Parts: sequence; structure tokens; C-alpha cells
Amino acid sequence: MEAINLIANQDIVLNNVSSRVPISINGSIPMFWRPPSPHVLKINIDASFISASEFAGIGILIRDYAGHFRKAKCVQIRSGSSEQAEGLAILVAVEWAKELKLSRVSFESDAKNLIDYINSGKGGIEWSSRTILDDSKFLSSFFDSVDFIYTHRDTNRTADILARAARLSNDGSASFDYPPYIIFDVLTSDENGIVNFPNNGNHIVASNFSL
Repeated sequence: MEAINLIANQDIVLNNVSSRVPISINGSIPMFWRPPSPHVLKINIDASFISASEFAGIGILIRDYAGHFRKAKCVQIRSGSSEQAEGLAILVAVEWAKELKLSRVSFESDAKNLIDYINSGKGGIEWSSRTILDDSKFLSSFFDSVDFIYTHRDTNRTADILARAARLSNDGSASFDYPPYIIFDVLTSDENGIVNFPNNGNHIVASNFSL
């Protein structure tokens, strides 16, 4: 399905997207999307939520250690809260990775409380979110290697765009084997940013494993 058929209004989706220029916080080193280790696929996750009376959206993006696009998914859901939507986004991503028979994965989300709960079992989150995350943790045991990482929202822009696209969609949900054009600029920025990591040669050789 073409991206133009997925979303109701591309201008709305792209409105207020962070600058394509790498972000610097308080004059510190610019923030870039951080690639996974070789032979690991990174899965960025986000949710877009307005209110319980409206559809929410989930955005999922799979990339390799060279920053190359592998797959993406937009899912439209119902959710009672922003936190619950973020939790469902994690669960859907884990389920999808298992469905794709991935073995070494790294899930990345900007929902810090939820990532903290998955990693430590602690955190002041809603009971409904706990149930969702417990299911995610159980399913994650089927992977050979897995971790859950918190990232700043400004380095999770691609998943954010996909999540908003899902929320505004006329068609519900869609999967992509090729990158939809609405994330081209951010994908390019993220991939170019890989060279800025110290002692990182991951960008030199493209990964040679497939989904």
C-alpha cells in the first residue's frame, strides 16, 4: 500500500516534525539515532494518542546496524490513555518481530517509564499497562537476544511520524517493505548521523542478513 493511501493528510502528519538537523541539548554533543550492534535489528516504536474517544496510532520501524530500512508498520488502535497506547505499541512490535521470526532484536521507545518497568519490574504505571508489558516480556523470551532501550523522543522521529500516520489513516493499518516517502528525510538524517559515533564502523559495510 502506498503511503498516500495510508494517511488522510500528509501535511498534518509532517507538521511540527523535529528539524532534520541533528539535535543538540543544552549545547551538548548532537543527538543521533544510535545503530544496533552487527547482526542485530533495531526496532523503533512510538504511539500517537489524542483522546480515548479517537483512534490512536502505532508506528514501528525496523533497521539494521548500517541504518538501512528493513520494514515498517502502521497500526490504528483504540486506547484509554497515552501510556496504554505506548504499551500496546511495544506489545505489537514484539509480536510482529516474533511473527517475522527475528532472533536478535533491540526494541527502542521514548516511553521511559514503560522501558524502566520492562527492565526492572519497577515504576509507577497503570495496572493495564503492567499487563500489556508483562505479555511483552513473556514473548520476548522467545528471541535469542533481546533488549529494551529508552531513547529521547527527538531520536525516535521516524516512529513518531509513522504513529501519527496510523492515527490519521483512512485505511487503518499497513505494512511497508520499502520506506514510505513521509520518512525519507528523517531516515536519511539518521543514517548520515551514524558516522558521528566514535569508534563506530558500522556504516562502512552493509549488513548481509535479511528478514
